[in-house]
Amino acid sequence: MYSLVDQDLISIVVYSLHAMEKCSSGWVYPSDHGGHSGGFSGGTWPGGESDRFQGLGELVPPLTCVFDLVCDRKDLNDISQSIYMMGMFLGSMIFGPLSDRIGRRPVILISIFLQGLFGVAIAFVPHFYVYMAFRCVVGASVSGITMTILALGSVPLYLNFRFADSLVYYGLSLNVTHFGLDIYLTQLAFGAVELPARFGCIFLLQWFGRKKCQVVLLLLSGIMCLIITVIPEDQPVVTTVLAIIGKFTATAAFSTSYVYTAELFPTVVRQTGVGLCSMSARVAGILAPLIHLLAQYHAAIPMAIYGSAPVLGGLLCILLPETRGTDLADDTRAATPQPRSVEDEHEVSV
Repeated sequence: MYSLVDQDLISIVVYSLHAMEKCSSGWVYPSDHGGHSGGFSGGTWPGGESDRFQGLGELVPPLTCVFDLVCDRKDLNDISQSIYMMGMFLGSMIFGPLSDRIGRRPVILISIFLQGLFGVAIAFVPHFYVYMAFRCVVGASVSGITMTILALGSVPLYLNFRFADSLVYYGLSLNVTHFGLDIYLTQLAFGAVELPARFGCIFLLQWFGRKKCQVVLLLLSGIMCLIITVIPEDQPVVTTVLAIIGKFTATAAFSTSYVYTAELFPTVVRQTGVGLCSMSARVAGILAPLIHLLAQYHAAIPMAIYGSAPVLGGLLCILLPETRGTDLADDTRAATPQPRSVEDEHEVSV
């Protein structure tokens, strides 16, 4: 609501004296989440969004209700996502070298233990800052599990386009509440397209090769995001359909990068490469929720950034070699995969 100003009407309009009074009447959550009023004991918040955002018709996420992430605390939700990605970044730094020192199996067991312990403890934390700290530990443990298990079965990932894959993937995933349609149906669609995207990569990589798949999927995911920036806000169906297509291609590109980058690195830099590549992806994961905060300046800025990165990454992938049907390098002296000879093909088939 507007605060009262002791001036005449003409002065108020000319000098913009009609300031907004922030959350003067508190915040009332929807009845689906208990219908309680957020804020301090008096039900008011000193600062934040104006009263026009306090209607009962809004769909407020449960995390917002539990920790009262409204008014001047509303940005903490996006920041908590960055804290989780920061944990994955730290896990890449810690567990990569640690697995080379003590072995991969102990690192996997330690990571699983930490994930289980702190993952359960998150449900009982009383304060939001403790919640963020525990989420950071969970993120570190997830990073330790994924990159160590991956290294047990393949060579390290490549740094070049993991950043772009991660940025567009998390950018679309974290923006699911802002496409205009029902959040639950949109989230269901986002989750449903991940299965065919990941399984489809198995066949696409064999038919068309790693390089072509990576280039095309990155370009498509980026183009979908860029198209969304010019779609009017009164077309939520079109926006959501484009976002789902972008999520499909981003998921497929992310899955492709695990195979393609694994074949680009020599064997001798296995676990160190896994840690570095995971760090690159987690930096993008940290930035994705923070980039979303730029929407307060213009609604199209976040999606434009999410779309530009994969387009640039896809174009840079054109410079990389194809690895399908090649012998992988064992050391840095022959870092580029070499075409497989006829004799090698016969030995593999036998």
